[in-house]
Amino acid sequence: MIRILITDDHEIIRKSLKHILEEEFKNIEFGEAASGEEALEKARNETWDVIVMDMTMPGLSGFATLKQMRKETIETPVLVMSFNANDGYAARIIKAGASGFISKDNAFQDLIVAIHFILLNKKVSATKKPVDLINSPLEKAANNWIVPYENLVLNILFTVKNIFKNVI
Repeated sequence: MIRILITDDHEIIRKSLKHILEEEFKNIEFGEAASGEEALEKARNETWDVIVMDMTMPGLSGFATLKQMRKETIETPVLVMSFNANDGYAARIIKAGASGFISKDNAFQDLIVAIHFILLNKKVSATKKPVDLINSPLEKAANNWIVPYENLVLNILFTVKNIFKNVI
């Protein structure tokens, strides 16, 4: 059973992400949080395989929530989503302890791939210009990032898998 906590202040986003993930992962259980405070409470009291978190929320921001989780040694992998998709922002989020970063502009395409890699203990960043982040000193030290070509190949494989799943 895969357990994913979806944290976003917009219910429509939480429901949409659940729908996307339910189609890919058959054995999945969800939790929802509408704020950073609620996500922090659920992360403290329940076990999750991945936390998907928006950065911009009222009250405790996603960034502050992530930092507090790491301060409290909550080690659950966090996949961050944001409309702010510049490389510097993504690198800052990863350095703060996130396992992955995807742009909300491409969330529907990148979410499944990112979750699969995070479950394999890989870090992932899908920004508009991932090459700069991939070549950053942070990546060279970690040596476990997904390069853009791997991401492209995985997207193609998952697309083909879904096409054949619907044909057979």
